[in-house]
Amino acid sequence: MKKTTKIIALMLAVLTVFSAFSISGFAVATELDAGNSMSSAVKIPQFGVNYVSSLSSPEEEDWFKFTTESQDAYYKIEMINYSLPEGLHYFQNAQLLLCDKFGKEAGSFYGSFGDGYLSLKLENNTSYYIRVSHEQVNEKGNYEITVSVDYDVVPNEMENAATTQLDKLVANEMDGTSDIDWFKFVAPVSGNYVLTLDNCDIYTSSNSSERCMNVYLYDKLTQILASDYTNYDSKAELSVSLEKGETYYIKVYMGASAAATVGKYTFIIDSPLETVVNLESITVQNLPSKTTYYVGDSFVKNGLVVKAKYSDGTSATVTEYTLSGYDSLSAGSKVITVSYTENGITKRTSFTVDVLAQQTDDPVPEGGNGETGEDDNDSSGFLSIITEVFMSTLDFFMMIIELLTSLLS
Repeated sequence: MKKTTKIIALMLAVLTVFSAFSISGFAVATELDAGNSMSSAVKIPQFGVNYVSSLSSPEEEDWFKFTTESQDAYYKIEMINYSLPEGLHYFQNAQLLLCDKFGKEAGSFYGSFGDGYLSLKLENNTSYYIRVSHEQVNEKGNYEITVSVDYDVVPNEMENAATTQLDKLVANEMDGTSDIDWFKFVAPVSGNYVLTLDNCDIYTSSNSSERCMNVYLYDKLTQILASDYTNYDSKAELSVSLEKGETYYIKVYMGASAAATVGKYTFIIDSPLETVVNLESITVQNLPSKTTYYVGDSFVKNGLVVKAKYSDGTSATVTEYTLSGYDSLSAGSKVITVSYTENGITKRTSFTVDVLAQQTDDPVPEGGNGETGEDDNDSSGFLSIITEVFMSTLDFFMMIIELLTSLLS
C-alpha cells in the first residue's frame, strides 16, 4: 500500500513538473501581460517564442500586436489552452481574432478544447492585432500564444515556378491558408512519368476531397494533364505520358475547406527507365532546290532536308550527313546517295538529279529559218543571192546596150 502511494505521489510530481512547461516541444514559455484594448495592445517581442498570459474574467479581452516583415511570408498565430474552461459548443471555447489596424477581421478561430491556430499570408511591413477572449461566465484561466513566421520559398505563381529535379525526393511544406506551391521540370526523354506525393503530417479527412492535399500537372499551355489528392490512408499519384524536351508544371495546394493548412509534404517524380534509342532510318524530306545540271556544273545541296527516325518513334532533322554519287563529266541521270551515322549505326537513302549535255543555241528547223526557208549558216545560199543580184544587174546593162545599138543604126 505504501509502495502504491509513493508511485502515485511520484506520478503527481511528474505531472506537476510537466505542467510547468509548454506542451509544444517542452520549451519554457515567457510570461507576457496583454493590453485590455486594441489601442493598448502589447507588442509581441519576438517571433517563434511562446508567451503565457491569462484571462481573469469572461468580460476581459487580451490584446497583442505585431508587425510583419518586408519579404513575403506566412504568419502562424497559435493558441494553446492551459486552464481556460471549455463548453459544449464551439462558441463557448476560447476565441482568437486577428484584425488589421482598422479593426477589420483577417481571421479567427474558436479553439478545439481551447487549442488552435491561424496561418495566413499577410501584407509586408504591416501591423496586425490579436484579441483573445472567452465567453464562459465567471471563468478565468491561462493560455499560451505564439506568432511564428514561415518564408514562402516556393512561388505561388506558375510563371515563377521553382525548378525541381527528377528521381529525387523533394521536401517542402504548406506555409498557410491559400498557399500554393508551383514547381517545373523539363522531360529529358519521351515516356511515362510517375509523380507520387505524400502529405506527411498534414491532416486529411476521409469525408471530403477538398479537405485533402491536391496535386495537379500542367503543360506549358496551362492544360491539366493529370490530378489527384491525398486520402486519409493513401498518397496521391499521377501517371502520365510526357514528351521529350517539353516543360511541365506541378501545382501543390490544400483544398479550400481544408481542416489544416500547414505541414510538411514530399513528392518524387520517377522518370522512365532509360532505354536504348537507336537510329532506324533516314528519309529525304525536301529535295535540293536544283535538280537539273549541265556537264561541268558543281552540285548544290541548298534546300536539301534529311530526317532521321528513331526506335522510340521520334524523329529529327539531321545535318551531319554525307553525299556521294554525283559527277558532271557526262550527261545522264545521277543517283545521289545520302549517308548518316549516329552511335555507330549508319543508314542510307537516295534521290536522282539530271545532268544534260553542254548548253548550245536553239536548233533551226531543216530547210532554213522560218521566214526565208534558207539556212543562215549555209555559205552556198549566200553565194546564190550574190549571183542572182549580179545576173540581174548584167541583164539590165545588156538591155541598155541593145537599146543604144538600135538607135545608132
